[in-house]
Amino acid sequence: MTLEITLVLLIIFLSLIFFSIERLPNDVVALGVLIALTITGLVSPAQAFAGFGSDAVVMIFGLLVLTAALMRTGVVLMAGREIIRRVGERDSSLLSVIMIASASIGALMSNTASTAFFVPVVIGIARKAA
Repeated sequence: MTLEITLVLLIIFLSLIFFSIERLPNDVVALGVLIALTITGLVSPAQAFAGFGSDAVVMIFGLLVLTAALMRTGVVLMAGREIIRRVGERDSSLLSVIMIASASIGALMSNTASTAFFVPVVIGIARKAA
């Protein structure tokens, strides 16, 4: 086994440990992997940061910012409360309403943006219903 293979396996092993113990946020661990690969010379700096110029990466970053803003302003909480108030806590009714609402919004805007909005709503509803 070459030194490069050993380094890659070590970085993967350490990242799996950090992802599993969840002491650090996942994004910090992922950036740490990127930095470790760059510092060890396994990936050139140009290759390491080439992904940040991708339209998909920028769009997902924007959606994460949008989701965080919706959560901080209380829009997600308000939407979850309104769904529970109107539908109740029956699983089948909640599932139907969320599917219809998500499909309706997804018909008018990006499916990814619709998902970014509804994932925190559904997680909040699931916490209340459990």
